[in-house]
Amino acid sequence: MRNLLLTLLLAGPMMALAETTNSPSVTGLASLGFLVGGTWHGDLPPGPDGQKAGIEAQFEWTQNHQGIRFDSAWLLGGKKYPYTSGVYLWNPQSRKILISYSDSEGALTTGTVNVADEVFVHDLQVIYSSGKTESVQTRLTHSGNEDFTNSIYRLKDGHWDQFVAVHYGKLKP
Repeated sequence: MRNLLLTLLLAGPMMALAETTNSPSVTGLASLGFLVGGTWHGDLPPGPDGQKAGIEAQFEWTQNHQGIRFDSAWLLGGKKYPYTSGVYLWNPQSRKILISYSDSEGALTTGTVNVADEVFVHDLQVIYSSGKTESVQTRLTHSGNEDFTNSIYRLKDGHWDQFVAVHYGKLKP
């Protein structure tokens, strides 16, 4: 009985702490919350053989609501091929959203996310499996909870040069 009482006494403050710290709005990740839930689909230009191509992504809160994890896959000829797995996290010291992910070829991408004029600007450093690095910037814009556009830029001669823009729509369950 004493152990049960001690457990209840300790659990109460822990539950209160969890309720006050697990809110994504406290961490700054709430602004990306529209991504969470369901499957997002973007059409890509046809593959080399003229086959239909696309990309799918899924986002979900981490169990403690202190991060958003994601996975994406290429869609080629009706088949899925894993592409990226990563996470968005809040850095309380810099007060910025961090992103980190790896891709199916072994590259590691890390960076920060800033919001400018309602655009989520991702300043990224890609480290390829060869050790070569590249600066990349993506600009994610959305006009509601059902679609977003991810524009990807590469740093070329000191200027951001758009590589591709993919419009994603949320698939109906």
